[in-house]
Amino acid sequence: MVLSVEQQFREAASIARASGLDELTLQGMITEAYNAPQVNNAKPAPAAEHVYEELPEQLIDLRGAAKKYNCKIGYLRSMVQHGRIKTQGRIKAPARGGGYLLVNEAELRQLIENPRPVGRPKK
Repeated sequence: MVLSVEQQFREAASIARASGLDELTLQGMITEAYNAPQVNNAKPAPAAEHVYEELPEQLIDLRGAAKKYNCKIGYLRSMVQHGRIKTQGRIKAPARGGGYLLVNEAELRQLIENPRPVGRPKK
């Protein structure tokens, strides 16, 4: 009988709990096993995103940044998607996976004030 990966992890977890291993160590071991390149050519697990209850001082949400710097929110989202701005977390929201993306305001201001040159370079 061939066990699925989930069944193998559950079996390993039950053995670990029976031997007295704590949950945090077990979770670390499973993450290491999942991220190992030789296991099913798996991709690394995504990093946990920090969720804030209220807006920290040095961070700004995309909607507020669009109003403050007079630009479109779609432009800011595309900057995040293309990796020009790193997200620092989210504001907690009632919807699962919801909330407003937070970015570093100083980094955002620098990118808006000094945009990348567009168009074809001159010869």
